[in-house]
Amino acid sequence: MQAAPVEPGVLGARLRQQQLIEDPQHGERKPLELEATSLLWPHTAQWALIELVQVTDSAARRLEEYRFVPARAMPELPAFQGPGLPVALWFERTPNGASRARMYSAPALRASHPRSLPIDPHAAPGRDGADVLTRLARTLHERDVAASTALFERDASLQHADGALHRGSAQIRAALERLLQAGAVDPGYCTRLDDAVRSALELQLGERPALLVCERGAGGLLRAVRLYG
Repeated sequence: MQAAPVEPGVLGARLRQQQLIEDPQHGERKPLELEATSLLWPHTAQWALIELVQVTDSAARRLEEYRFVPARAMPELPAFQGPGLPVALWFERTPNGASRARMYSAPALRASHPRSLPIDPHAAPGRDGADVLTRLARTLHERDVAASTALFERDASLQHADGALHRGSAQIRAALERLLQAGAVDPGYCTRLDDAVRSALELQLGERPALLVCERGAGGLLRAVRLYG
């Protein structure tokens, strides 16, 4: 989809309707607590523009990916690349009908606090054994950068949590090599959300949670991958 501006007040109103929100800086809090303290709350005084970039929706879960463009200099905001700070909002409806949300953004924003979402020992990265994400998990575990790169389309893109964009096989291979050097090879899988072309995976990477969003091309290879910390 094409990026679309979102009224910060409208997004803030939706966040206030959540039972709880997990914010990377503060952990799980009531919405009104985060409205007063969270750097990522959509205050118009902080954000000149909020753009909705992509939506992945399925049953009781919905993922919304945004770009937040600062309205002023904020020393506490981590450095980012591109037109805005990548922010992802994961909405999840509980069996009793209540709605909760989790926020993801740049890893530098995440403070040290216990994660509320447990690892699911039965969760898998892909939809089945032949799925491209199943194969990618295997090749990364084997530290096979060439085989991992081959699972991306030639003009595919990989976006880091700070907004840095890598496009094409050579850049993606270099980015994967750096990820492997950083130890991001054997994540714990928490939750998966699928629609027709995308899968979003909530992960545990060592001591920090992360979000991985993957888009498949027509041939089944990866067309776009986005990381959030």
